[in-house]
Amino acid sequence: ETERKVIVRLETKGNYPHNGLCGFTWDLNGDLIFGLGENLGESYKLIGSDGSMLTGGGEGGSMFRCRPDGSHVSRICTGFWNPFAHCVDSRGRLFVVDNDPDARGPCRLLHAVQGGDFGYRFRYGRKGTHPFQCWDGELPGTLPMVAGTSEAPSGVLEYEMGNLPSDYLGKLFVTSWGDHTVEAFNLSPRGASFSATPKVIIRGDENFRPVAIALTPDGSLVFNDWVDKSYPVHGKGRIWRLHGPLQGSYRPTVKYPRERLDQPPPKWLTDPSPERRMAAILKLQSPDSLRDIIPTLADADPFLVSAAIKTLGKTGNSKMLIESLSAKPQAAHRLGLLLALRRTGDAEARESIGEFLADPEPGIRRAAIQWVAEEKLTAFAEKLEAAASKSPVTRELFEAWLAARELLDGKKPGGPKNETAGEDYVAAILKDAAQPVLFRTLALRSLRPDHPLLAVNLLADLFKSPDKSLRREVLRTLVVRGDSSAHSLLQQIAADKSESSAHRAWAVAGLGAFADSNESVQKLLVSLLANKNLRIDALRSLRGVKKQTEAVAKSLDDYAKGLEPIMIDLDLMAEYGFTLRSYRPSSQDKFRTIAGWKESLKNGDGSAQDGERVFFHPKGPGCAKCHRVDNRGGIVGPDLSFIGRSSNRDKFIESILEPSKEIAPMYTAWKVLTRDGKERVGLLLGETFDSFVLIGDAQGKIEKIHRTQIEERSAQTKSLMPDDLANQMTKQEFLDLLAFLTERK
Repeated sequence: ETERKVIVRLETKGNYPHNGLCGFTWDLNGDLIFGLGENLGESYKLIGSDGSMLTGGGEGGSMFRCRPDGSHVSRICTGFWNPFAHCVDSRGRLFVVDNDPDARGPCRLLHAVQGGDFGYRFRYGRKGTHPFQCWDGELPGTLPMVAGTSEAPSGVLEYEMGNLPSDYLGKLFVTSWGDHTVEAFNLSPRGASFSATPKVIIRGDENFRPVAIALTPDGSLVFNDWVDKSYPVHGKGRIWRLHGPLQGSYRPTVKYPRERLDQPPPKWLTDPSPERRMAAILKLQSPDSLRDIIPTLADADPFLVSAAIKTLGKTGNSKMLIESLSAKPQAAHRLGLLLALRRTGDAEARESIGEFLADPEPGIRRAAIQWVAEEKLTAFAEKLEAAASKSPVTRELFEAWLAARELLDGKKPGGPKNETAGEDYVAAILKDAAQPVLFRTLALRSLRPDHPLLAVNLLADLFKSPDKSLRREVLRTLVVRGDSSAHSLLQQIAADKSESSAHRAWAVAGLGAFADSNESVQKLLVSLLANKNLRIDALRSLRGVKKQTEAVAKSLDDYAKGLEPIMIDLDLMAEYGFTLRSYRPSSQDKFRTIAGWKESLKNGDGSAQDGERVFFHPKGPGCAKCHRVDNRGGIVGPDLSFIGRSSNRDKFIESILEPSKEIAPMYTAWKVLTRDGKERVGLLLGETFDSFVLIGDAQGKIEKIHRTQIEERSAQTKSLMPDDLANQMTKQEFLDLLAFLTERK
């Protein structure tokens, strides 16, 4: 009988199984390494067999180490979403595969090092777009990925010996549950870490879902296959083996000498190898040696900077770091000192924040604002606005300032309506023409389009700005809000021949929300069919008009009859849904099957600029009802602001044509039956403090239902995204939409 013994225990209210304790491997010292996912942001205790305990909550996933008996639990690094699997290679390096949050990607292959921070914080929401979180080392002090992986990486292993071809030796093999592949990553040195290029070794169909991977004594690779896309245990799993010719006796081959990078000698501090220097820095203890590595804080290699921050940022080191700051070092050095001082946690370190907030370098001011916000240092709150608006002004500074206001005001980031904290400050910026135009543009974007502060007269004043970016943001706001107060301003801009075609096209798109019932809008749109730059947008806005007046119907019909064929394609008008009295359209249904769509989209280019209007257009496929880009659109589905980083054109086509083929767990639709006998189908977006469940439907509408009124709820196998979404577009609209999504990086 096998004895079962708990060596490490996790205590938490987090109950999402994808993000509990995950994976384990052994390091070269025989210690156990394991991971913890984002845990829904819930607080937790991780308790070892000797009573050693770590606590956390909201900081994102982490990697941990303990002795084989579960004693001496310690944190290795943090900043993950879901570090599902990991391995230690033949030189003691730890590699992790990490699944991606809603709006960031791709999934990551990471080189995990002691004290490393990989940027993700669950306390700032699932999307991954908050100014205080990042995904690929974009923020100072955080570390970049080695490479992006295919979707849902579930296993990683170094192939160090065996009977496969010799060029596989030293490569990392990664299994992908979501993309049905096994990939080999060839590592190339990049400073103290690596970059990598993947090569698909095995690709299967949708019922091939490799997960765990291991090396057998005969030199073969074995991996298990979950087979089915459903998560519950189903008994369909398989185990595969990948091997070369098994001839003669087995002789293992090792590519790398087993040089221990985790036990560096002191001489490695001056070694030409960045990887060796990083290992040595992480082991330093002597105060004299610590002074020697202060210049490393300004190194261009983020892994060396991370090691220096980890070592120098220990409690009690702030005096030494402040002395170095007083020598007025270069900007990169000042930024490194800020990060190390913050890591110390010393009260003396916080006395330097005022100096950092006044620094001429915007990146340093941004980091100082984040320090103040995250540690709730209210004594510096009044200095934040000056720090953000000090020239040069950047988008990152402004967003950090707004995020800081949110935290210091005690608000939780995100929420059902994504409200912006510090709204009085935002309103003041919008109304103050002396503010930097970038601030005014970002302030406008930070508020939801129907916010009470955004009166049409204010938007009209903002549109008078000579700055194109601000004018475009005004138009995008008017299009998305689609209320009657926006009507006259949009009509005025659309009719203005002195205005640019790009701005008029946005105004024409916005008028689509009023074309069904407003005769003057219909007449204007019909007249704009003569303008080749606005024709498609006018057709789109007139699409599906249910109550054409007799005069407009006749005008449209007469207009179409009188045009030469080269000026307007009557088939195209029919494709946009017009039934013209004098014209019978040819068939437009050639490519309206999934196979037909895929074939038709092989050829043809799209315009990302036009695709953005398709995305937001009230008569388009309705993407913006559920999804948002740059803080505009719905919140029921995932934020697509950075979707081009984690997906490609082929995946977009598949997602649009077959939305139910792959559904991530957090986007499972639910049928909710209430006590009054009514049914709702939508995504469960959360629960309020007063026990109301939030459910979002396919139109992007959010309803609150008290949990005591819910009789039953059941998970659905179909996506909330409509199956016929493609058939609400023309071929060119589909191509334009693909171009827009692909460029979202």
